[in-house]
Amino acid sequence: MPKKTKAQLEEERLQREEEERKAKLIEEKRLAEEAEKKRLEDIRIKEERRVFREGELLRLHEEQRNLFDMEKTREQQLRIEEEYDARREEWEAYRNPVDSSENMSESDINTFLSLCEENNSQDWKEIFEFVQTIQRVGQSIEYKW
Repeated sequence: MPKKTKAQLEEERLQREEEERKAKLIEEKRLAEEAEKKRLEDIRIKEERRVFREGELLRLHEEQRNLFDMEKTREQQLRIEEEYDARREEWEAYRNPVDSSENMSESDINTFLSLCEENNSQDWKEIFEFVQTIQRVGQSIEYKW
């Protein structure tokens, strides 16, 4: 291999430097493009997340409204059922009066029990009616107390 002159060496050095500079520019451009792609991807992901959160908030608000409406409907239904039960009980009390047992106090109940003990009836019909009265009073007391 022939020996290179100073000018040739200088030109080779300049060529290498130019190639390195071009490679460095290409690498910088590639890195800048990757950074821009990453930045755009981050923006896209943030936007997708924002849209998802907004959609989720709308869905949750709608679900909350639906639950609130269901709760109001259930409360209304419960009130209607309670009113119905109260009317039915009132009607049953009217149809089957039990010597005003719903207003009985503890002393009234004790008096009633004493009267039960004192009952010495021998007539089956009276005994049967008396047992039915005891049963109605017991059911009334059990329900009210």
